[in-house]
Amino acid sequence: PASHEIYSADAPLPAVEGDVLPELWGVEFGCRLAVVYAPEDHACLWSRWTPAAQRVADSRGRPQIDRSIQLAANVIAYATNRELHNPLDVSPFLTTIASPGGPRGRLQIARLRPMSQSGASPYLLGQLPTALDAIGIRTAGEIPSLTAADDRLFDIPFLVLHGREPVVFSSSERMRLRAYLEQGGLLFADACCHSREFDQTFRRFVTQTFDRSLQAIPRDHELYHQP
Repeated sequence: PASHEIYSADAPLPAVEGDVLPELWGVEFGCRLAVVYAPEDHACLWSRWTPAAQRVADSRGRPQIDRSIQLAANVIAYATNRELHNPLDVSPFLTTIASPGGPRGRLQIARLRPMSQSGASPYLLGQLPTALDAIGIRTAGEIPSLTAADDRLFDIPFLVLHGREPVVFSSSERMRLRAYLEQGGLLFADACCHSREFDQTFRRFVTQTFDRSLQAIPRDHELYHQP
């Protein structure tokens, strides 16, 4: 959509005749674009950019070239968060997953998904083990995707529910999740890209499951102040 940050991550695109944004399509993993497709030919416009052409105000095609070059800058800024990465660096996530030793003595985290849904991106939470390890919390590395009916549910203390689709659990799923939570498990949920559908249906799920609604957690709660 025209409001997406990829059109302005580095700078707004220069105006051209007609002032229509370049057409872009994409694939998202979680909230992040991982594939960007342009039906228009930008690479050829990039190849036509030269310092000499920039010095000629009425150069043929210059407005289109300038806009295409700025689009490239925006895509790169979006992809790198304005930081160019050293290609020789190895992601610490890769070494975490490859490390031997198994999950014994480590925190196991899992993604929760309703049985009626395929779940969020398989790459969701991919960097979480590395981030936790950096502050001294050892995790099992792999983060499986589970339904409430999974036999492993009660062995996992921390579940994450993330998505943009409506949250729809059956009555049997809700009963099992209530038992899980009453026995000490914790469910962390968040709405992908501020999804209103997820927000509204998750609140309804809580009311149906516990006969009470969500309440704001006060700022002096220990959750905000754990060492």
